[in-house]
Amino acid sequence: MRLVELRQLLLACFCILVTWAVAEDAKAAVAGGISLGVGEEYNDNIFFSNEKKDKNESDFITHIVPTFTFSYAPFGSAVPTLNASLSTSGEIYAHNSDQNNFGKNIISNIGYTYRATPRLAFYFGDSFRREGSTRTIGLEAFAAPPELPTTPTQLMPGGGFVALPTFQEIGDLVTKGSNVSNFIFADGRYLYSPNITFSGWYSTGYTNTGGTGEVANTIGFRGMYNWRSVHNFHAGYYVTILTSNSHTGKNSNSRSTHTDVIHNIDLGDDFFSALKINIDPTWTISATGGVGINTSGDGPAVGLNANITMIKLWERAVLNMTVRRGFTGTAGISSGPALTTSISTGFGIRITPYLNGFLGTEYSLSDTQDSDTLKVFRGGGGLQYWITNWLSSSLWYGYRFRDVGGNIKNTSIASAGRVSGNAVVLTASIYFDAYPNFRLSRQTARPLYPQMGAPLYMGTELQQPQRLKPESLSPLQ
Repeated sequence: MRLVELRQLLLACFCILVTWAVAEDAKAAVAGGISLGVGEEYNDNIFFSNEKKDKNESDFITHIVPTFTFSYAPFGSAVPTLNASLSTSGEIYAHNSDQNNFGKNIISNIGYTYRATPRLAFYFGDSFRREGSTRTIGLEAFAAPPELPTTPTQLMPGGGFVALPTFQEIGDLVTKGSNVSNFIFADGRYLYSPNITFSGWYSTGYTNTGGTGEVANTIGFRGMYNWRSVHNFHAGYYVTILTSNSHTGKNSNSRSTHTDVIHNIDLGDDFFSALKINIDPTWTISATGGVGINTSGDGPAVGLNANITMIKLWERAVLNMTVRRGFTGTAGISSGPALTTSISTGFGIRITPYLNGFLGTEYSLSDTQDSDTLKVFRGGGGLQYWITNWLSSSLWYGYRFRDVGGNIKNTSIASAGRVSGNAVVLTASIYFDAYPNFRLSRQTARPLYPQMGAPLYMGTELQQPQRLKPESLSPLQ
């Protein structure tokens, strides 16, 4: 079976499962929402390129961004187990009218957590993105930061959206032209004994830039031991099969198709420092280390893996820091996989009941066979003010930088050399409750981060008593 057909089958099975789960519970709660954001952005490098025809092309861009959301909660559940969102945008350029469009940029996310039995739970997620030839920050600026990072032993709670693989997150700043990417993730957890949990997962990721595609399939398993309620010791093994069409040679648009097989072993611990997070500052610390072995001969042969997550909660603020290191794809700009290290931070604070502030940075360094290194930095910050329950305004600043190694020359999908850019966005957004009643939103308390991203405490998700569910732990209401 071809990979495209397999992906279509997996997505169809996922949709059938979700439909069945909703239909099984006639008393389930279903909610839909619509928001409309409008904003004005100034961007001093809309193509994020240093090529002569596109270098430092600045413009004012008007964004019109409708977003549709859907949530499902089974009878008796306090929070949704299914969440889905679809966002697209219209862009009007003041000086580059040939780039005017509606629908070139699309972001869709869906996450579903299903507890089959008290001992067995599953998570399914899909993230789809498409963008045009420009590199604005408009879509990123219309919403608060995404869910908090998770640790290797966590099952995504409440239908949260799984984090994208590192290179799929930064690939649009290295490649040029139109991009399409999709990432499907499935995870199952079984509680073997009160302190022992086994998990298995499968993911498939696809990217296509300028007709050059890359598919990554990963399957793995992990065992977890909960010790004294505050430690999750874990060990796992997973294998990734990376198939890509890459550009070869300097100043060449020729392509070669190759497959790389990467074996990974990891060991680590998740540590939860306290339970009374409404009173005391609380740390969640996860550290996982291991080794990755690339058996294909393309790219680095052996690399040290790491996944370190630190989350600190206050009554009205959240700080998170994440380090990820391991083998990734390169979206076809280099032959073979890359060994990528990514360091990211995020901070959110509720300044007043109506004013929120956000800061975030990410730096990624990829070692590849062809280009020596790829360096990417993203940083930004902003303020969001809730004028009413259904109307908000925000001001956002973003800075991006990247440096593509010397052996990669300008091709149809990659732009070589050093590039940087700045952007400022001013937005206003209006929110509607679309179902079961269409009206202006009446939500009175909006968390800094979605509740489905709140960290878990006291063992794995299956080991937690009902009273310690993550939705009851979030202090950021």
